[in-house]
Order: sequence, then C-alpha cells, then structure tokens
Amino acid sequence: MVSAKTPTSLGVQKSLNNAIYLRDTPMQVNNKVNSIIWRGRSATESRPDQEPVMIYQKAFNPDLGHVKEMENLYKNGNLKEGDIKDELIAILQKFLQPIRERIKDLVSDPYQVDNLLKLGTEKAREEASTTLHELKRIMGLPQLI
Repeated sequence: MVSAKTPTSLGVQKSLNNAIYLRDTPMQVNNKVNSIIWRGRSATESRPDQEPVMIYQKAFNPDLGHVKEMENLYKNGNLKEGDIKDELIAILQKFLQPIRERIKDLVSDPYQVDNLLKLGTEKAREEASTTLHELKRIMGLPQLI
C-alpha cells in the first residue's frame, strides 16, 4: 500500500480512503494521483519537501537528477500540476505493472499460492529453529530439541 496523503484546509494531513494499493487498476491509480491536492506555493513560500506529489516523485522516480530539476522548477513557481501528476502516474503504473502481472498469475493458480506458503513456512521454521538454538547456546540453556 502506498498512502496518498492529502492536506486539508487546516494543514492537517489525512489518508483515509486515498491510499494507492498494489492491486489498484490503472484507472484507480490515475484517479487517486489526480485527486492529490497540489499546493503550488509561490517561490517565497516554496517547500517541495512538503508537496505530496514531489514526495512521491522522490520515492518512485529512478531519475533523481530529474527530480532535482522538478524541485527547482517548483521553487521558482514554474512546475505545472498536470505535468508532474501525469509523469507520476506513468512512473507508478510502470512500478505496479509487474506486481499486477504476478498477482494475476498467482490468482489464476491457487495451488501455486499454497506451495509458496508451504515453502515459506518451512523456511521460517528452519530459521526460527536455528535462531532459537543460537540464543539458547548464548544464554547457556539446555538444548532439549
């Protein structure tokens, strides 16, 4: 889950019913990103680190040089809301696409999910057993199992 926090008129942030989920459709992601409030402050009040769309850009945009350019444009009041949101939508869609495909594969084969859960359970038991034995050794407790 990716939370799309939106500032209210009181400056308080909320995230109820506006999170971007890994299973969201492309249209849902589009609608949620477009619903994020854009403050677009003037150059004298500019705080890109408090702008939700800019925070998402920093988190998901692999081109950090481009993010820095956008921050400078924002600080100068030259960054357009539609442009940055469209770019963010494209970045999120690219990020979510392989996850959506994997979910689709897993949902289509419930036996694969069961097998993955069994393998994960076995691996977790092995790790827990190793950790428990190591802790008992360190604490000087008897190894009963």
